[in-house]
Amino acid sequence: MITKTCYNEECSQENPQPLTNFHKQSTGKLGVRSRCRTCHNQAMRDYERKRGPEWRRKKTLHRYGITPQDYDRMFREQEGKCKICEKIPQERHSRDRHLVVDHCHTTQAVRGLLCHSCNRALGMFNDDPKVLDKAAAYLRSA
Repeated sequence: MITKTCYNEECSQENPQPLTNFHKQSTGKLGVRSRCRTCHNQAMRDYERKRGPEWRRKKTLHRYGITPQDYDRMFREQEGKCKICEKIPQERHSRDRHLVVDHCHTTQAVRGLLCHSCNRALGMFNDDPKVLDKAAAYLRSA
């Protein structure tokens, strides 16, 4: 078994370590990164924390092809409410503080802003309107 020592001198893992403890990197020596997964993940968390919440927000929204200004405009148009249930997000839990960007997984088009619960529900039904119609019919019949 091939092993490698983590580049981070303060690594808490036992060194040397098996290559499976390292993220793959085609240009890296032995085809893996120089730091073990634990050290690399911590370094990425520290980097993002240092960059700040506005940088993380831009990075997240960029995935959907929108800017923070686009998000804010959509938020105002929806009056700060979920596009499905029309509830205003509560600050009970961190994920419930804001509306999330909903998008079509086929076309990547942004559809609107949803609360965490409604967004998860659509995902559980695989964004299939037929299944959602059946679920609605089921609820009406009960």
